[in-house]
Amino acid sequence: MSEPELSDEETRTLIDYARRKFAEERWPMSPALRPVRAIMEKLDPKPEPQPLPAQGKRVEPSWRLTRKRR
Repeated sequence: MSEPELSDEETRTLIDYARRKFAEERWPMSPALRPVRAIMEKLDPKPEPQPLPAQGKRVEPSWRLTRKRR
């Protein structure tokens, strides 16, 4: 069997359709859908998660909060 020749637009349309169907699926993590998820991961891999930015300087609480505590 030869590999289908899909344009980038056709591939994107197929991926978008599959993602919508997964969103509508009652049990999207069911074992029956594992092969489909694996194929989707090959077609459109998710980007690596970006690390959270470092926390900035500590902000002083507002005067209202300090007043309520007293």
